[in-house]
Amino acid sequence: MSKDKGQSGQESLGQSVASGAAWLTSGNIFSRLLGFICIIVLALFLVPENFGLIAMAVSIYALLDALSGLGFQGYLIQHKEADGRQYDTVWTLTILRGFLIAGVLVLLARPAASFWVDARIEGLVYLYALSAVVFWFHQCRGR
Repeated sequence: MSKDKGQSGQESLGQSVASGAAWLTSGNIFSRLLGFICIIVLALFLVPENFGLIAMAVSIYALLDALSGLGFQGYLIQHKEADGRQYDTVWTLTILRGFLIAGVLVLLARPAASFWVDARIEGLVYLYALSAVVFWFHQCRGR
């Protein structure tokens, strides 16, 4: 009887892993498809010169985002016994991360414009600084 129970537990664990993998894969595919559609829309509306400007501003934001990733959400997913204090702490740190990225973007806006010898990049980087704060508040809503 314990053998049957063990096999049933293995099957449900296997089903959970397969279901989680399917959701993760489909989410990743959807995210990439949406990104591809955004690039097509941008390509239709922007002249090549402006498309390059957007790419330069995004590269700064993406670098800061990648370097400041701390994996707090992964911690909460792995520790099912996490309490409200831990969720509140992750929420606060995530918001602070958004403000930190925004602050660094503001500091880097003028040097980026000088580096790429185009004053328009400065305004775009400021815009990405604002979007960083909005994005991180959006990520944390309802938590």
